[in-house]
Amino acid sequence: MANNIIRPLGHDETNCALMHEAKVSTMAFTTWITSKRLITDDVWVQCLGQLQRDIPHLRLAIVWQEGKRHFKYMDVPRVDYEAVEGTAEDDWEKVHEDMMPVMFDTANGPLWRVRVVRMPKQNADSTMEGYVVNDNDLFNSVVVFGIHHSIMDGTSKLLMLRRLIDILNAAMLGVPCEDGDVVMLHPALEDLLPKDEMTFSWRDYLHVIKAKLTQWFPSKSLYMKRFPPPVAIDDTYTKTVAVEFSISETDRILAKCKEHWTTVHGAFFAAASMAIANMINDGKPPSVLNIGSIHAVNMRRFLPPELNAAFGILNWVPAVTIMTPTTVTYSAFWKLAKDATQVVHSALRNGDVTQSYKIDKYIGDDRVKRILANPDCTMEFMTSNIGDCDKLCPPGRHDDEVHATRIVSSTASRRYPAPFVHYLHKFRGRFCYNLDYCTNRVSDTNAHKYAELTVHLMKMAAGDEWT
Repeated sequence: MANNIIRPLGHDETNCALMHEAKVSTMAFTTWITSKRLITDDVWVQCLGQLQRDIPHLRLAIVWQEGKRHFKYMDVPRVDYEAVEGTAEDDWEKVHEDMMPVMFDTANGPLWRVRVVRMPKQNADSTMEGYVVNDNDLFNSVVVFGIHHSIMDGTSKLLMLRRLIDILNAAMLGVPCEDGDVVMLHPALEDLLPKDEMTFSWRDYLHVIKAKLTQWFPSKSLYMKRFPPPVAIDDTYTKTVAVEFSISETDRILAKCKEHWTTVHGAFFAAASMAIANMINDGKPPSVLNIGSIHAVNMRRFLPPELNAAFGILNWVPAVTIMTPTTVTYSAFWKLAKDATQVVHSALRNGDVTQSYKIDKYIGDDRVKRILANPDCTMEFMTSNIGDCDKLCPPGRHDDEVHATRIVSSTASRRYPAPFVHYLHKFRGRFCYNLDYCTNRVSDTNAHKYAELTVHLMKMAAGDEWT
């Protein structure tokens, strides 16, 4: 075993391992794949095995040595694959949600698994049992990954999907797969951040004290005060509400963002904030609420350009608050979107993001331990917005054998410091949105209402001025 030991887990990797041990933060990543020919079980196993050989992170296990968690290579690499028989088109949701409570055998690996949902056939003339054949005579597979967060983040999931599509295309043609970009098992990615930005100064100790005080005296979510957790919950479960925008709706949102000098994330941030403020204030006179939220930032933006697509995990989740009107109007929405854009851009430009990350790394795993120990939510929601995912996982050529057409991403959030997590990905020219929530904190009715209102605000804001 000792010969397979690679290195200790880094700060982010350790935090994710801690959360996984508390049944939090296992990722579910689902993609819809079309193919000209049926992808058999044998082909799936062959291709997933090749994917594991190409990406070293998929061969990792986690073991204790000298009082620390270490990555090691699996003694005998294997792929955890299973085909699942579906009876309805939305059966992927159950498989996707079932991935999030998964506890991996971390000492032996693998730290990921795959389920391919065999959907019921739709075409009357289809002779292939167990697979959807669409109007273009393409076979549809719904592929659901379950992944330990210590080995990859959202950026890396898309890089993994890109490589899988390349491997599948080659396998379906019966030719060797061309070498892709070399995937390296780097040192912990946070150790590659610029040293000058990670160096501690005496002023940073003041921020450490401030961070400690925030941990010791946390605020409480306004939503959770207004809507106490459901009673008589059996098993705590992370569930998701998924919505796919049309290409024309996506284009209109992008055009309106340019017209109002905001980013897509600014509009997304505004919609999520305004929707939850409206729910919290329902039945009361119009007001303005201070809405706190947490936003995932891909810290690779601070790495040298050649490491912008480094595989692994390098995220930070700074918290921000923004004054949000409870009354929904067109002008109020776009003003809030501008404010949200400025808040995010200011934090990135003035060093607040790197400084807060540096402080968290200095504090160690204490923040995560306090989050896991605190039964209350301190924020209203979290967001994850990778942006244009086609840059990380391009669409491919029109005549390719295999294409990925849609994605949904989730993370087990049982003890997260917010009751909701929003995901927005632009994939194949359209926004793929989903809202995650946990059944120990939020009712299905309120979750669907919040997701519908958030999507409604984005679509309405992309239209003409409301009257």
